[in-house]
Amino acid sequence: MIFTGRITADNRAFADELLAKLKAAGLDGRVRFLGEIPWEEVVRHYQALDLFAAPARWEGFGLTPLEAMACGIPTVASRVGAYEALIREDVTGSLVAKDDAEALTAALARWLDDDAGRVAAGQAARAHVVENHAIEGEARAIVGVYRGLLG
Repeated sequence: MIFTGRITADNRAFADELLAKLKAAGLDGRVRFLGEIPWEEVVRHYQALDLFAAPARWEGFGLTPLEAMACGIPTVASRVGAYEALIREDVTGSLVAKDDAEALTAALARWLDDDAGRVAAGQAARAHVVENHAIEGEARAIVGVYRGLLG
């Protein structure tokens, strides 16, 4: 399991506590905190995943599930923010209630235990992103908003 992203000073104690818990459980060799990494490395890490999890408690429009799906990776995420608009239940991944560890565990196990289903969901995820969230379509929509405002 890998975690990427900057750990801010106000979250350092939390991260250190997680690392201590991992070490005490004998899992420190199986979980890595990579910190902030260049975008090219982020893409390579997405492409190496079997499954992406975004168990957020709150989120406006988090892009990480969309980025993972663009790399052909099925996603399990909490029902928060825009995640419900991004993930197609049982097609591109799964959605679970926030703070429901049991449902999260079941969803992760379901995808990790089904190689063929996971591959199909990854293909569907990539197709969904290309069809519905390509940058060209986003750019056209923004131009349309500006034209409407200027008209």
